[in-house]
Amino acid sequence: MAALALQVYGQIKTSQAQAAVMRQNAQIAQRDAIVQQQTATYNAQVLEIEAKQAEQIASYNAQVLENEALASEQRSKFQRDAARRDAARLRGEQSSLYGFSGVQLTGSAIVVEADSEFMAEANEANIMSLGEMDAYKFRQQATMQNYQAGIEAGRYRSSASETIRQGTIAGQALTSQAGISNFQ
Repeated sequence: MAALALQVYGQIKTSQAQAAVMRQNAQIAQRDAIVQQQTATYNAQVLEIEAKQAEQIASYNAQVLENEALASEQRSKFQRDAARRDAARLRGEQSSLYGFSGVQLTGSAIVVEADSEFMAEANEANIMSLGEMDAYKFRQQATMQNYQAGIEAGRYRSSASETIRQGTIAGQALTSQAGISNFQ
């Protein structure tokens, strides 16, 4: 009988020791679940910050490109005005030379002057067209910057959501493990 009592006493002590180990494992699993959730939240916040930075950088770059577009338009207007002045000066010189030489502004002289006028207008239109094409190019680049930043920010936000999801799953698994350890 004493042997049986000693055996029962040993089993009780073993069970108590196992229960203590299970409680300790449950506490560790609970702490791990909390750490897992906190880590996931932190990583998601970092990814969200990176998404915002990508958007801010793209916004800045787009503004720089818009400024380049405006500068291109202003340059082309300045060049057009300079070309107009040069063309007006040329026509004035032609008229004065015709007048000085006694040529009447009829026939081929008027054709030359009309041709000069046409070429001046074509040159002005070309200058404006080139400026508008450059401005368009800069604006398209700005649009592309914003589009790519949206994609990049979306990736960061998607990664942030996935990080939170993975952290939640891991935390729930550890919490379940802790519950099982407590139950056992």
